[in-house]
Amino acid sequence: MTTQTRITGPVSPIDGRYKSKTQELGQIFSEQALMRYRTIVEIEWLIFLTKSHIIRGLFTEEEVFLREIPEINDMDFAIIKDFEEMTKHDVKAVEYFIHHKMQGTSTEDLIGFVHIGLTSEDVNNMAYALMYREGTEKLHHYYTSVRNMIESLAIENKTLPMLARTHGQPASPTTLGKEMKVFSERLSKFILKIENFYLSVKWGGATGGHNALIASINDAMWARASKQFAENFNVGSKIVRFEYNFFTTQIEPHDTYAELFSIFITLNNILIDFSRDVWQYISHEIFKQKVVKDEVGSSAMPQKVNPIMFENAEAHLGMANALLDHFKSKLPISRLQRDLSDSAVERYVGEAFAMTSIALQNLQAGMKKIYPDKDFIYSELENHWEVVSEAYQVVLRVNGQADAYEKLKEFTRGEKITKEKMHSFLENLYDNHIISVELFKKMMAITPHNYIGNCADW
Repeated sequence: MTTQTRITGPVSPIDGRYKSKTQELGQIFSEQALMRYRTIVEIEWLIFLTKSHIIRGLFTEEEVFLREIPEINDMDFAIIKDFEEMTKHDVKAVEYFIHHKMQGTSTEDLIGFVHIGLTSEDVNNMAYALMYREGTEKLHHYYTSVRNMIESLAIENKTLPMLARTHGQPASPTTLGKEMKVFSERLSKFILKIENFYLSVKWGGATGGHNALIASINDAMWARASKQFAENFNVGSKIVRFEYNFFTTQIEPHDTYAELFSIFITLNNILIDFSRDVWQYISHEIFKQKVVKDEVGSSAMPQKVNPIMFENAEAHLGMANALLDHFKSKLPISRLQRDLSDSAVERYVGEAFAMTSIALQNLQAGMKKIYPDKDFIYSELENHWEVVSEAYQVVLRVNGQADAYEKLKEFTRGEKITKEKMHSFLENLYDNHIISVELFKKMMAITPHNYIGNCADW
C-alpha cells in the first residue's frame, strides 16, 4: 500500500523549470508589477494636474514623496490585495492604496483628485502599454543578440561554398555565409519595425469623451491635455513610443497591440525556420556541435550530442505564436462601448513574452555550440558533381545548343555523377566539334566548389 504525497509547485514550467530564464520578466508581467504600473499612471496623472494648474501645485518634497509610492514592496502589494478583496475591483484597490499612503501627509488634501475623471481602462491601457514596452525592450535585446550571432556566423563563412538542397535534394551550390545572411536580413527588417513602433493609448474617460472632466472643469482642453499626458511617457524611450488615440470607446481598440504581436509572430516564425534549418544542417553534418564534458545526449546511447537547444527553441516559439495569434485576434474586439473579455486575456500576455524569451536564450546557447565541418562540406560538394549540370546546360544553350538541357537530363538524372564523368561529357562534346576549345576550357573550370554565383558578393 502506498501513501499519496502532496506535491505543490508552479503550474507552468515558466515559473518552474525555466524560472532562471524568465525571472527578469516577473518584474514586468507579474500581478505585483501590474499594480506598480497602475500606481505609476495614477500618480503621474495627479502630478500632471498639479503642473497644469488645475489643482494646487506641489512642493518639491511632495512630488518626490508621490513618485516613491509606486515603488511597491511586498507589504504594499499585500495592502493592495486586501483592498481588492474588499472592493472586488483591482484598479479601485490601487486608488485606495494611494489614499492610504497619502493620509497623514501634506498631500492629504489632494486625495480627492486621485483617479479624478478617469475610468479604470484609462489606467489599465496605460499600465499595459508600459508593461508591453518594457517587455518588448527585453525581447528586442534577445532578438538583436540572436540576429547578431547569425550575422557573425554569416560573415565568418561568407565565402565557404556549400551544397544547397531544394526539396531536400542536392542543388546548385551556395555559401554557408549567404544562407545565414538570409536569416539575419529577415530578422533585421522586423527588428527595425519594433524600433520604430508606436503603440496607441487612450485617456478619455468612461466612454471616450472626457464627459466627467468637461462637466466638472469645463474650461480645460481635456483632449489636448490628455494627449500631452499620454505622450509624456515617451520621454527617454528608445523603442515602442506611445501615440494618443482621440477616437475610442471605453477601451483603446488595441489594433496596435495586434500589430505589435504580429511583428513578434513573424520574428518567431523566422526563427522557427532558422531552428529547423540548423537542425537539418547538424543532421547532415554541415554543422558540428561542441562537446560539453558532463552533458548527456541520451540516457541509453552514450555517443549522442543532440541539438536540443534548437528543438527547445522551436517548441517555445510555436507555443508563443499560438498565444500571440489569439491575442491579436481577440484584443481588438469588444462589444459596443466595452465588455470585459479582454481583461482576462491581457493577463496572459506575459506567457507569450516568457516563451519567446526562453526560446531566444536557448538559440543563443545553441549557436555558441555549433561550428561548420569544413572537411565534410568540401567532400559533400565533391561527391555531387551533378550540380554543375545546370551551369553546363545554360552555357551550352547560350552558345547555340538548344537541346542542351535534354542532353544533360539524360546524362545525369538518376545517375551517380563524378568529376570524371562530367569531364568525360565535356570531352565528348569537344571531340565531336560541338564546342570550341575556349568553351571547353571555360566549362572545365566550373566545379561544385566555385559554382556559387554571387553568393559571396555582399
